[in-house]
Amino acid sequence: MTPVVPFQTLLDCLPYSIFIKDAGSCLLYVSPACAETWGVKASEIVGTRGEGFFPEDQLESFWALDRQILAGGNPVSLREVFWSARYQSNRLGFTTKSPVCDVHGSPQYLVCTTLDITDEGQAQERAKLLETVMQAASVGVVITGPDRRVLSSNPAFSKITGYDPEEVLGRTLAFLQGEDTDAQDLARLSDALRTAVPFEGVLRNYSKDGKGYWNELSIAPVLAEDGALTHFVGVNRDITEGREARHLLETRERQYRELVEKLHLGLVVHEPDGRIKLVNPRALHLLGLSEAQMLGTTPIHPQWQLSTTDGAPYPPDQIPSTLAAATGKPVRNAILGVYRPVRQDTVWLQINADPELDIQGQVVQVAVTLADITEMRETQSNLRAAQEQAEQLAGHLQAVLDNMGDGVITIDPQGCILSFNVAASAIFGYTTQEIVGQPVHNLMPPPHKELHDSYMAHYADTGAPRDLHGQRKNGQVFPMNLRVSQIDRAGVQLFVGIVRDITERKKAEISLRASETRRKVATDSGRLAVWEVDIASNRLIWDDNCFVLYRMSKENFTGKFEEWARTIHPQDLDAVMQTYQQAIAGIRGYHLTFRILWPDGSVRFIEAHGDVIRGDDGVATGMIGVNWDITEQKSSEDALRASVVEKSALLKEVHHRVKNNLQVITSLLRMEAGRSLVADTKEVLGDMRGRIRTMAHLHESLYRSGTFASVDLGVYLSQVATQAFKAQELHRDSVRLTLSFGSVQSGMDQAQATGLLLNELISNCLKHGFPEGQTGEVSVEFQPANDQANPLDVRWCLCVRDTGVGLPADFEEKRQASLGLQLVTDLSNQLGGTLVIDSVPGAGARFNLVFTVQTPAALVMPT
Repeated sequence: MTPVVPFQTLLDCLPYSIFIKDAGSCLLYVSPACAETWGVKASEIVGTRGEGFFPEDQLESFWALDRQILAGGNPVSLREVFWSARYQSNRLGFTTKSPVCDVHGSPQYLVCTTLDITDEGQAQERAKLLETVMQAASVGVVITGPDRRVLSSNPAFSKITGYDPEEVLGRTLAFLQGEDTDAQDLARLSDALRTAVPFEGVLRNYSKDGKGYWNELSIAPVLAEDGALTHFVGVNRDITEGREARHLLETRERQYRELVEKLHLGLVVHEPDGRIKLVNPRALHLLGLSEAQMLGTTPIHPQWQLSTTDGAPYPPDQIPSTLAAATGKPVRNAILGVYRPVRQDTVWLQINADPELDIQGQVVQVAVTLADITEMRETQSNLRAAQEQAEQLAGHLQAVLDNMGDGVITIDPQGCILSFNVAASAIFGYTTQEIVGQPVHNLMPPPHKELHDSYMAHYADTGAPRDLHGQRKNGQVFPMNLRVSQIDRAGVQLFVGIVRDITERKKAEISLRASETRRKVATDSGRLAVWEVDIASNRLIWDDNCFVLYRMSKENFTGKFEEWARTIHPQDLDAVMQTYQQAIAGIRGYHLTFRILWPDGSVRFIEAHGDVIRGDDGVATGMIGVNWDITEQKSSEDALRASVVEKSALLKEVHHRVKNNLQVITSLLRMEAGRSLVADTKEVLGDMRGRIRTMAHLHESLYRSGTFASVDLGVYLSQVATQAFKAQELHRDSVRLTLSFGSVQSGMDQAQATGLLLNELISNCLKHGFPEGQTGEVSVEFQPANDQANPLDVRWCLCVRDTGVGLPADFEEKRQASLGLQLVTDLSNQLGGTLVIDSVPGAGARFNLVFTVQTPAALVMPT
């Protein structure tokens, strides 16, 4: 009877080759994918030890390894050869065997996975050509045997390291490393060589003359058809000049991982409505959540951040558990990414969802399995790359050439093109099929086309690169740099050309020259003196304008920092040096004004701006900046400042005198009212005193603030209201005044009109709104009436209301005869505002004025 395998349904759904053996190597389970790889039926081979399906010598090897793993108790991963009836040949597989123990810790089963990694075919003839091309490659290439001893190296490798091929032949390359070579990188390199897996990294190496350099190293193992290691191919690139201050070492990640790891599955069980009711520890680990965070939630809960393989949000109705619950059908091999907030990463899962149905066909629950394929996705990608590299040296060298930024062209003695790499196709616009076999001079415009033969002889003799022009397929002529090497291939002289498109470099050179010309024109026309300081040597570099500015001789100038410091005014020297040191330390910028002394003793004012130049480590290496003479500007500013002080004092005196004169008039009116026996005359004189007092108060505010072009309208109106209320002594104890004022700047004319209007309204409220003995309140508000979303709307509202008897029925008739109310109307029109008057008999009156506060105009002094 066939043994029952736990989770057999789940294993059948997985796309991996999985098989399970007991302690006697008897097959208990073979997955559909595994049976397909072996070319057998699972029902026929399960229950056997493989006899009749695999050769005897392979079976003995399999059984011996099984016994070793069960005895050791640890999983093993290895490459092994197996017979496949499907292909009728031996195949190479990467197999992982993991022991499973019982509750007492004794191994009972072997859970095994295998992956067919067979790669066939070699390109021998192509390898010969590419071996020849390797000798002319601009990157260092070295080939070793399985023992890591050098078999061959190219000239570029000798150029990088300084060692001739004979000096490195038969040696390992450990002699290129030194004390500064990172131990962790060396350990990673050693592991890669020991396990025969590809390696990429950056090492600190040392050339023959002892000089250190940064080596970008790529190593690929070369395997025979039976999987045996035959060679290592290493590609070396000196990246010392282009390396960015440890950035490459900190950001590079390992690109190759283990091919297969022990099978782990997460299990999540959903209710029909999507709620999670069961989750195993592996699923919790994969998703980075606790059991409390998952139970009871649904796949559309905000904590889930699911994405498709292209990074888009996963459609809620296509989530495997939701889709299986809705359709009652299984969902197979769905791939989605889950963002884990705690770890701040995304795990990629392969998901199978299986609905369980009752006898009526209704979904009872949905079981979902989660397989972590994050590393598998990367492993599969690496396997594809490894299979391409398995074309041995030919394929690897072609990949090197195709990934070079420079075009590589091989040419026969007759000048015909033999090979054309990807970069060359991109530069010239020809495909390999179009250009191979064509004369190489087709890639050059006249006159270079006609002079091709002489060029080749020149390059062969000197090997020196040359800047010339090339011609693309579309006829476009462009600048390029060409380096040609001559190589011998079986007695035939071939040429290898390295081509680099220098269009952008030429444009940059032209732009740099134009920029320098513009800078010189700008500095000369603006009389800017440009200087530079080298901190290491403490020396100065000046342009011609500097010598004019400081009245110093160019011939006698030594460039010493102290020589410049002696020109600074003694009273300013400490401040200049302090600013200079703080700028270098990064505390502040170098921006200041100081005085210098010319040789004739005259004093000049200098404005200086500078920027610190720092290296990749942040240490200051220099400073560059400009100086210019501001002596005349300084004199003009001082004269203007003195003029402003003088005129400000004059304006204050004028406002003070106007205020005093208005107060004198107010006193005269008060004396005249005291002499009069006519009540109406007293009232008229009192009203006039209030209006004049309002105007006088404005002048007093301007005098005290010292600002003559504008006044804070809210503050001024608050003072007017308070003064007007105090002037009505009759109601001081029975009527209360409440104020609410915003703040806005206004011109003097608008402030005066608004103050007069407010004085009239308060006076009117107190005179007519409260008969003798009646109590109440007068409220004055001045607040924005604008649209807060529109910054250009500057309307304000002045509202005066009382709780008195309200307006009489014949108010409009009396309004025409009242000087105060006519003045209110005229002032409202003068302000360009809208005046609204309303009243409820016995409940008071309200005067509401909305007007636009004008921006204060600049004060123009009369000449």
